[in-house]
Amino acid sequence: MLEFIRRFTQDTIPYVKRGNRFFFATPEVLAAEHTVKIAPFSLGLPLGGKKNGIFMPSLPLLTLLAPHTTQKVVITDKAAWLFLCGRNVAAASIVKRAAEGFVLVQNKQDENLGYGQLTKDGVRNLLDRGDYLRRERKSSKAL
Repeated sequence: MLEFIRRFTQDTIPYVKRGNRFFFATPEVLAAEHTVKIAPFSLGLPLGGKKNGIFMPSLPLLTLLAPHTTQKVVITDKAAWLFLCGRNVAAASIVKRAAEGFVLVQNKQDENLGYGQLTKDGVRNLLDRGDYLRRERKSSKAL
């Protein structure tokens, strides 16, 4: 998780690790961590987890990172809609480009939509806020 955060900022985010999952930790939780074992469900905000040895961030982690980084791109309103539908962003749809490599994708209102990787063609979508709805739709169709 730390390696992922370092792509965007040198600031620290306090966390507690449980198995392959990471959770945001307040100072109280960090203090209690050394004395009492806290169940994962009581830790609160999930920051992500490891799957097959690769860290997969959560949307709340991206939201926490946004104010602390310049690794962002701002995209047009139409591109924002398409990005939230799981599509990549064309280079022509980038309004403000302040970074290379992995970036947070923002709309014109500076709201975090997800993250991706800059390419010569634009931004490759790696995670967006619409992902949750698409997963829910798939699971409801299976029923």
